[in-house]
Amino acid sequence: MRLNVLSTFSSALLIVATFSLCLNRAYFPVEARAAEEVKSCCVYNDELQMPCWRNYQRWPKTFSIRWQDGVSMKYDLVEDIDTHHKIFKDRLGGIWYWYLTLNGNTGLENKKNGNHIFFPLRGYNC
Repeated sequence: MRLNVLSTFSSALLIVATFSLCLNRAYFPVEARAAEEVKSCCVYNDELQMPCWRNYQRWPKTFSIRWQDGVSMKYDLVEDIDTHHKIFKDRLGGIWYWYLTLNGNTGLENKKNGNHIFFPLRGYNC
């Protein structure tokens, strides 16, 4: 009887852990799952196209962008609106709105100064 209870408890614990892991993976965008640098093309204000490296951290929820010319910026999560919209604050105090488009592109927009950074999946030569 005791062995049966332990077996049932272990099975229930495994199910809860699996469900929790699935929720956790669904919570973060696909690109935010890894903690290593991801090389991509970055487009600043539709004018400057340059290779960059993005580094996402799960905890604390931050990411950084390191441009090929050496400039880098760290962004801290302020508000997680939904899977397609988040608000970040850079180390200078700027507020950036992160978005995910239907075709998988992502970007940041600073509504106060009009600057934006776009991370296209394709179509740009960096």
